[in-house]
Amino acid sequence: MKILLILSLTLLSYSRASFAKEVIGNRHYIANTLNEIFGKKSVKYTDQFITSNIEIFGAPCNIYDQVRIAPDTVKEIKSSCFDRKGNHKAPISPNSSILRSGYMIKVCKLMTADELLMNEYFMKKGLVSTDAFNTSYFLSIYNDFYPYSPPTEQVIESFKKIHNSSSRSIAWNYVTYALCISNKWQVI
Repeated sequence: MKILLILSLTLLSYSRASFAKEVIGNRHYIANTLNEIFGKKSVKYTDQFITSNIEIFGAPCNIYDQVRIAPDTVKEIKSSCFDRKGNHKAPISPNSSILRSGYMIKVCKLMTADELLMNEYFMKKGLVSTDAFNTSYFLSIYNDFYPYSPPTEQVIESFKKIHNSSSRSIAWNYVTYALCISNKWQVI
């Protein structure tokens, strides 16, 4: 199973050298993309692991993150803009890092393990988590992460192997997880 996952990620990912040259999305881009894909139930995960990690995912605080409801109070004092002093030094466009990848693995694992979140996601797709592999279902999920680049036959076959080598009840979760942790969709 792990070999298939690694193979699929290799097919989807750039080499480290070429990825470093690309501009990758900051915390707003990543969180908004995941929230758009998975729905409102994913916000608790993206807020905890992505939006709050400004130093890792980039996009420093700006004037609009600091809404003041009165001269001496702010709208949300617990926001990521007020609990860390060095946020203004965070890069606008972050670099890839092992720590960033670790947070992406964590948030994707938590989201794809959240049964309510995944049932809602699959329902949007007209899919039941126990359904057999179907190319149209796969393309529906794949297009959430890669709307402008269709998968090759080799990629489809790799994900079919991931699906078919997993327990039927969580096979689509593994497919979704593998797409989620891939770093290529994060490239702007």
